[in-house]
Amino acid sequence: MKSLDKILIGEKVFIDKISLPLKIKNRLIELGFLEGTEICLLHKSPNGRNLAYLVRGSVIGLRDTDARRILIFKEGD
Repeated sequence: MKSLDKILIGEKVFIDKISLPLKIKNRLIELGFLEGTEICLLHKSPNGRNLAYLVRGSVIGLRDTDARRILIFKEGD
């Protein structure tokens, strides 16, 4: 399964599973990171460690280490 840190800028995918510590997972859920939610990568920092995603109309920044633990799927998978 593919993780969120591997998608390309402009690519739209859906959240399948969040495998982060409960405190971080709950915060992401509050921000709209729910299973089945569409998410799009908007920007990567030059070093690739900071990522900006569009989720439910809001831009949310994540570290690559956290994005790596969010599993995704494409429509039709």
